[in-house]
Amino acid sequence: MAATYIAGGSLGTLFPFLIGAGAALDASIAAALPQIVAQVAGMLKLQAGLVLQPPSLAASAALAAKIGVGVSMALTAPSVAVNFSAIAAGIAELSAKLGSLVANLAVSVAFKAALGHAGLHLYSVEGEVGSMGSDLQQIMQTGLPGGSPTDIGFGVLLVAAADPGSIAVIKTLTGL
Repeated sequence: MAATYIAGGSLGTLFPFLIGAGAALDASIAAALPQIVAQVAGMLKLQAGLVLQPPSLAASAALAAKIGVGVSMALTAPSVAVNFSAIAAGIAELSAKLGSLVANLAVSVAFKAALGHAGLHLYSVEGEVGSMGSDLQQIMQTGLPGGSPTDIGFGVLLVAAADPGSIAVIKTLTGL
């Protein structure tokens, strides 16, 4: 079995395809914005249309005098039909979209921060499963690259595959 040090750096440096995934996430957020802005504008327009003012008595009397009609007026309040359930549904839909947008923005920010975090090391290990532990121990017995001591804590994410197709995918993703 051969254990080989490949490279060190950030997640984005070691796996550049993840930068594309972050860009795709940003593009999906950007694509949702015009629809949300349009929906907010529509809701504001609807709200502006709900401002009611009763007819002016002086204007009505002046108009009646101009057309020479005898005025006999009864004051009545204007009637307006408003579909409050449609407005509530629109507000609920907009609220859900805004909640999703905020969640996606939080994921995007966290993802980008993770992409830039340095201090990761990439190794390639190939051979028989039974000797993997000793091969890893041999390559790590001098510490991590950069002169780190051997008695510090560490974390490992090991992706192992036995299927040739899966091995090819791992090599493609890691640039090996």
